[in-house]
Amino acid sequence: MNQYIYRLYASNDQLLYIGITNDPTRRFKDHTNQSRWYSLVVRHDTRRLDCDENEAKKVERNAIIKEKPLHNVIHNTPAEEKLTRSILFRLTDEDFERIDNACYTTRTSKAKFIRDALNAAYDLISESRDILKKPKEEEV
Repeated sequence: MNQYIYRLYASNDQLLYIGITNDPTRRFKDHTNQSRWYSLVVRHDTRRLDCDENEAKKVERNAIIKEKPLHNVIHNTPAEEKLTRSILFRLTDEDFERIDNACYTTRTSKAKFIRDALNAAYDLISESRDILKKPKEEEV
């Protein structure tokens, strides 16, 4: 059976998820129903693999380790994933009411409002990560 590897991206080209499947249409539908972050996806890249399922799993594992997608948990537990979970999954009813009010005031859909807020958070995370990666200047 054919195997496919797919990559899901946010509007800022942030890699959100890497997966494998033998049925991309069904898998995307599963993500729509089961993945809270799926509303962030604006594009996907799907490629057919010329290998069996076991080999496809190795390809997927290596891609996740190398590319560090934001929402893959297995083979990948970056700080960004933990922060995203803490932001999304700890929102209270009060928080959602504030979001509803902001959306009403700005005439923005809730999905777009949350997507824009998370993209802004991702940008801050990326900037912080870049700052942390820079070597400290030696004191003269």
